Amino acid sequence: MQSANPKNEWAKFSKIVVFLYTVRDYIIEKAQSLDEDNDGYYNDIKKIKADGLFEITTIGTTNYSPFIEKIIEHDIKFLNGGTNIYYDPYLNSIVLDDKSNDHFIVPLLFTQSGTKPMTSIDMSEKYVDFYHDLLNSDVIIVIGFGFNSDDEHINGIFRQLINKHDKTIYIVDTDNSSEMNKKNKIQAKLKTETTDNINFITINPEDRTADNEIWYKKIN
Repeated sequence: MQSANPKNEWAKFSKIVVFLYTVRDYIIEKAQSLDEDNDGYYNDIKKIKADGLFEITTIGTTNYSPFIEKIIEHDIKFLNGGTNIYYDPYLNSIVLDDKSNDHFIVPLLFTQSGTKPMTSIDMSEKYVDFYHDLLNSDVIIVIGFGFNSDDEHINGIFRQLINKHDKTIYIVDTDNSSEMNKKNKIQAKLKTETTDNINFITINPEDRTADNEIWYKKIN
């Protein structure tokens, strides 16, 4: 079965474009109501950076909204695209400004099956850069990422870091079930060779503390 493209299946392509612009408008509308001063993980990372507790090498997010950039002054890698990023299907390239392109462009928002823009050199470079930044980090912290099959392009990064380079990940989690059961679930999702490199920081979701300490103070 051939995949749809603008030239051969214009009607189908147009429906996809309308859908992506509608989703983009919805995300932007919801982001405008978010409070920058609201206490959350973004603010925790801002405190870590301000206090110099850790040197932050890279930050990646699967969220589409640029809200994180309002909180944290750092280069953010939008691993599933974002509302301020556009895709040019004619040139198979990424553009950052919808006003500076003469071609028909669409918001770069990876849906469950929307991985085709990853073949773009621009997007491939972002993933390679993110991988090398994580490789050069002492520890990798994962917050709010489910390691689901739809994100296999990201799972592969973690798998390579653990299996090939023996990197350690800390998963900030609210599940109070057996840690070994949780490790086994993540190992199955990531297809890693061991669970030794998978650690959990189980927190109270109301104040993000573990054993009465804020979660990031539990990292060795």
